[in-house]
Amino acid sequence: MGQITVDDARAKSRRWLDLIAQGKDPGDEEKRIADEAARRRANTVGGVIEDYISREAIGADPNNPKQRRATTSPAS
Repeated sequence: MGQITVDDARAKSRRWLDLIAQGKDPGDEEKRIADEAARRRANTVGGVIEDYISREAIGADPNNPKQRRATTSPAS
């Protein structure tokens, strides 16, 4: 786990106390927010390209990719 500054820890504790006051579990709420952010990232062009490369170029076994980089020969 990474380090956190005192100010960041105070802000996080305030958010958590607010969530608890609303009857929400802070851990569940943070997971929901992280899942939503991951969903938004997956719907970007970069996310689509990563999925395509993972599925079409690499395949199910990363140790035995579907596509391999061709070797280049020196110019004659």
